Amino acid sequence: MKKKKRWPVVVAILAVCAVAIVFVVPRVAGGLRIPGLGNATATVQTVSVEAAKGDVVSSVVATGNLSESVTDAPIPYDVEVDSLYVAAGDYVAKDDAIALLDSSSLTSSISDVRDDLSDVNDDIEDIVDGDKDTLYLRSKATARVKGIYIDEGDKVKDKAATDGALILLSLDGLMSVDISSDTKLSRGDEVTVVLADGDETDGTVESSSDGDYTITLTDDGPALGEKVTVAYEEKTIGEGELKVHEPLKVTYGSGKVSTVAVEENEKVYNGTTLITIEKSSVDTGFASLVEKREALTSRLERLSELAVDRIIYAPVSGTVSEVAVEEGGSLTTSLSALTTSESAVMTIAAKDKIALSVDIDELDIGAISPGLETDVEVDAIEGETFHGSVVEVSDEADVDTGVAKYGAVIEIERTDAMKEGMSATATITKEKREGVITIPLDAVQEFGERIFVYTAVDGESGVPTGEQAVETGLSDGTKVEIVSGLNEGDAVYYLPASSDETETGQMGAFPMMGGGGQVRVVNGERPQQAGSGSGGAPPGGGSGGGAPSGG
Repeated sequence: MKKKKRWPVVVAILAVCAVAIVFVVPRVAGGLRIPGLGNATATVQTVSVEAAKGDVVSSVVATGNLSESVTDAPIPYDVEVDSLYVAAGDYVAKDDAIALLDSSSLTSSISDVRDDLSDVNDDIEDIVDGDKDTLYLRSKATARVKGIYIDEGDKVKDKAATDGALILLSLDGLMSVDISSDTKLSRGDEVTVVLADGDETDGTVESSSDGDYTITLTDDGPALGEKVTVAYEEKTIGEGELKVHEPLKVTYGSGKVSTVAVEENEKVYNGTTLITIEKSSVDTGFASLVEKREALTSRLERLSELAVDRIIYAPVSGTVSEVAVEEGGSLTTSLSALTTSESAVMTIAAKDKIALSVDIDELDIGAISPGLETDVEVDAIEGETFHGSVVEVSDEADVDTGVAKYGAVIEIERTDAMKEGMSATATITKEKREGVITIPLDAVQEFGERIFVYTAVDGESGVPTGEQAVETGLSDGTKVEIVSGLNEGDAVYYLPASSDETETGQMGAFPMMGGGGQVRVVNGERPQQAGSGSGGAPPGGGSGGGAPSGG
């Protein structure tokens, strides 16, 4: 049977396609001219912006209620308390003596830990076989090297046991020094830090409590352990030793150091090789032994500190709310467990602090850690924002609602207007980039694996053109950091993602306009850098989201 021709249908389809093509391409200055709408033009305009320096902040918002801020005063397990100097209900000032440890019990505990540490080191050596391999210890973040405790040829286990770390990194770009002074200072006050060689650098008051201050300064230059003086309004107000404000200890279990690839004060990045180690293959018990050794090393450091005067000092000022041990008693546990090495001899309710307990979604909890800065707004106190920091993050999830939530505690300075139980909202700063090149997130285009911006406009059609590959960084959902590809003042052009109105009525988004918001930035992680090719996107769009073809 002879098949019938279907020319009318084919012609109709071609006609529809032709209309569609004409619909999206024509453009006049000031808007798109749409066939069939007479002189009507879409209100969509080509937007021009300049890359500018600014700050980008990635944050998490959570709500909760104010509660008493309680701090533990810890003692090591298996160490007896000789004398208690305070009782429940007493008021104590920070650094007041609250308990005296028993001398013989402390000495015995130190001896036990040393024996256990020696046994663990022997066990690690026993499971090492003769097959040698090279291990590269790399940095896990952008940081600065502030302490190197090993040399080429050193045995890793000896250095780890002695110094507690192979290399010490500074994570937040800051050193800090603790001072005591009669001078009245507030959080955020600017001071001058005089280094050991007489050079001066700017410092900032990070925290204050009863005349005790923590001063922060840059970690680029000042040395770990360097003795410095602090001046305010050209008057010396205190002195102390520099320490790393947010340290990260780089450790490993065994092997011999082959090379040390970095120097002190050197800035390193995620993936930078720090040390190469000639190591031996080990069995599956190696990791747990290394973890146990790290716990024992930390415990030995704490016990050695306490052995100096045997006194437990109040960590904050406040009222003693609970005493957990009696004179002559101890908090005991098996040393083999070592999930933690201390527990509270007593708890103290801080006088000048209040806590905010919030729940963090499972998608955000990985970026939340103690020390992160937080802004808090209390519902009952209008027009004020209070500054605090995260002090505790739970490892256990609450799944009663079907969504995993993790508890976090934020501590802020207490005011008379704050009452326990008040509702509050916390904005936790996960990451912040200051003084970086930024552009609107809508200006960034993505097509396949390429990420780019438009740096010119076609003079006749007004369509953005001139692709420039860029590498993006942190985004706050509105603007995005440009790591490379643009300089301050460079112009970029883009079409808004959609338009709702014309001079004659309503219309939807225009296909092939590109698109705002298509950059792949998730939780501040950078997407893959765009390739070096600068050709336009293939006609007709594609999986990249229909970026403009460039003219």
